Amino acid sequence: MSSHAFDLVIIGAGVAGLSLAEDLEGKIDFWILGSPFESQLSKAGELQDTMLPPGTVGLKYMEQLI
Repeated sequence: MSSHAFDLVIIGAGVAGLSLAEDLEGKIDFWILGSPFESQLSKAGELQDTMLPPGTVGLKYMEQLI
């Protein structure tokens, strides 16, 4: 069995976790614990009152973050 040490474990793969992972990419070694498809945003329908284009659906937005 091999082991690997991480500098950071990100708990949660919602918007905040994926945004943090994007910022840290290539800077430190991290692991994301969670599934973006289980986040509340991915289960939402059309997103309203955001700066995103009208008609943006939660799951499609999460797919863009991955």
